[in-house]
Amino acid sequence: MKLLHFPSATVFAATWVTFFAAAIATYLVYCWTERVILSPIGFLRHAFPFDKWKLKTSRIDVFVYIISKFINGSLIVANVAISAVLAVAISNEIKAVFPNLHPGNVTLLAILGWSIVFFVVMDLSNYISHFLQHFVPVLWELHKVHHSATFLNPLTGRRQHPLGDHFDNLVTATMVAVPLGICKATLGLSLEDMALMVGDGNLIGSTIVLDSLRHSQFPAGFGPLDRVLASPHMHQLHHSYKVEHWDRNFGNKLSIWDWWFGTQTQPAPYETFPWGLGKAEDHDYDTLWGVYVLPLVKIGRLIRGVPVYADAYSLALPKRPFFERVLWRKPDYGTRRAAPTEPPAAPLASPARASASASVANSASAS
Repeated sequence: MKLLHFPSATVFAATWVTFFAAAIATYLVYCWTERVILSPIGFLRHAFPFDKWKLKTSRIDVFVYIISKFINGSLIVANVAISAVLAVAISNEIKAVFPNLHPGNVTLLAILGWSIVFFVVMDLSNYISHFLQHFVPVLWELHKVHHSATFLNPLTGRRQHPLGDHFDNLVTATMVAVPLGICKATLGLSLEDMALMVGDGNLIGSTIVLDSLRHSQFPAGFGPLDRVLASPHMHQLHHSYKVEHWDRNFGNKLSIWDWWFGTQTQPAPYETFPWGLGKAEDHDYDTLWGVYVLPLVKIGRLIRGVPVYADAYSLALPKRPFFERVLWRKPDYGTRRAAPTEPPAAPLASPARASASASVANSASAS
């Protein structure tokens, strides 16, 4: 049976068709409700806010996106190789344990069923990887690059440190290798065919959840379906630097993991958010040095127990054991803090890394 395959051009087209469709729809609603006359210039300003695209954070998105095209290929090949080796090893082990096992018929139903399994396992691996990148301090220093964006656009998805991106792909490659190995042993499909099933299933899932709008200014939600699918609006909340939004909505395409593990927060309809890490650290990542080198410098500080930034959590690093300051941050560190004041106080330097903003203020006043 010949398997379907969606070329990269299809992915590119789906991304931008979805983006412009959302831009047109929201612009029409805006013009209708505000009694504004339709115009091409008005639409372009709505879809591409010029004041936002001129910011350093947007220029870095462009540069990192271009650079990723040159450096990500080798990382992807490495992770695919790891997944393939593990899958073959698992398949051989199954055949050794069950020597009389013969591959079944490759039917459309079997392909559909295994494609769903691959998709679910991959999405669960994305959730686990994303969760770890927030709660393992060393990984968080890499993941900050992505969260430092103060304006979300379709290119922000590639705003990643290569090592953080590699970790994410490595977790996925390792976990997906398990069903790949079982499928290879029971159906006899080639690794190439199964790779197509994984890739095409991921693309179909990305299209259904409007993945290209996750990093955009369009608050697209799915209503009751948000309990199953991770809508763009839910991910936009994830990028908020408000205290109540820290470490929430890790899901990639399915939101069921957030519901099950208690990390889900439902945004209000059309709710907007202030994006980034907070004023103290956002501009650390406005240069290529900040994106690629500074995270490694901060990791070195973590290992040595030197404060990474001026907040209560970081200033207490020398007093924390190595395991705690480098490999695992207790979730409650991000919740013990004073309630927000009006007008909003300046955000902390790093989401989910300080114990209380009041502690820093009191220390400064005492000195």
